[in-house]
Amino acid sequence: MKRLLICLSILFYQVYFSQAASEASISYSVPEDIAQKFNYEAWNDENKLMTIPEFPGGISEFRKEFANNFDTSALQKVKGQVSTIVYFSIETDGKILQVFAQGNNAEFNQEAERTVRSIKKTWTPAKKNGAPIRYIFQVPLKMQFE
Repeated sequence: MKRLLICLSILFYQVYFSQAASEASISYSVPEDIAQKFNYEAWNDENKLMTIPEFPGGISEFRKEFANNFDTSALQKVKGQVSTIVYFSIETDGKILQVFAQGNNAEFNQEAERTVRSIKKTWTPAKKNGAPIRYIFQVPLKMQFE
C-alpha cells in the first residue's frame, strides 16, 4: 500500500521528469526565495543551457529509491490531499547537500526532506560548458490520505 501511494503520486509527475531528462540541455528556473535559501546565484540567460544531473540508473531509479524510503507511518495524523515540492542541491561532486520542502503540511514536508536525505547514491552532476556545476533539483509530490 505504501509503495502504491507513493509510486502513484510520483508517477503523476512522470511527464515533468521525462521531459527534462530527455533533453540534452534545458531552460530551468528556481524560485527566487528558494535560490536565496540555498545561497544560489539567480538564473539569467547565461545559465539557461546546461546538461542536467543524472541519478545512477536514471530518474525512474530515483523514484524507486524515494518510494522505498518514504515512511507513510510518520503521517498517520494527516488527512486529505497534501502536496509539496522538495528542492535539493546536487553539488559539483554529485552529492546532495541541502534539502528543503515547501508545501501545505509540515509533517509531509519533513518526511519528504528525510527521504531525500536518506538517498546516499551519488549523482552525475549537472554540467555547463563541460564543467560540473551546482544544481537545484525539484521534485513535486502529491498524496491523498483518508
